[in-house]
Amino acid sequence: MKVMMFVFSMMVTSFSFAGGDMNSDDLALLRKLIQEKAVTNERIKKFDNLDFDVFSNQKWDRLKESHSDDIIVHWPTVKSFKIRMATLGRWEYGVMVEEYLFWDNK
Repeated sequence: MKVMMFVFSMMVTSFSFAGGDMNSDDLALLRKLIQEKAVTNERIKKFDNLDFDVFSNQKWDRLKESHSDDIIVHWPTVKSFKIRMATLGRWEYGVMVEEYLFWDNK
């Protein structure tokens, strides 16, 4: 978060020196975007750990770190696709509550 605040500070300073006028709505939007980016980065980090350590090594007791107790998981149909793996997740309060999981086991 310190890095994100530094980036925010640098962006505001750069904008100010560029002669632009930043109002309170602009600052609020910029703060919101920076916070959303930080949340997204944290979720990706958490999911990477889950995928490469917890799921691959079947450490099911750690699944709660990123998934809610009543997560809804959607598995792919029998339709073919050419990707190694894709996951789309919906997060609430720091854990995934719904997951669309696609991969080819063949």
